[in-house]
Amino acid sequence: MFEQKRDWKKIVNESKGTRFFLPDSFKERAEDFNKKRIELNKDLAIAAEKEITMNMISQNALYEVRKYLAKNGFDEIWMKEIGWDAEALKEGVFVINIMEPMK
Repeated sequence: MFEQKRDWKKIVNESKGTRFFLPDSFKERAEDFNKKRIELNKDLAIAAEKEITMNMISQNALYEVRKYLAKNGFDEIWMKEIGWDAEALKEGVFVINIMEPMK
């Protein structure tokens, strides 16, 4: 999809002083900033994908844990909140916390 370029001269002129073009003396710094901003956004997109992937793996694992617990006599596991113990994870130990649901 092709997005039409905006007329920035018109936009700035009609802004009633709330916008202005950056003076040329700042252009090099602005270009450096924009380059870093683009790089950061690419990195954030990669991190977002990794986070979503990690969350899906976690939720699928916790779903299987719930099925295991239900099969082994923990009747109300579907009504509980469960999750990884963050402190245990820091030490490479896998502990599941089972809590009453928030009301």
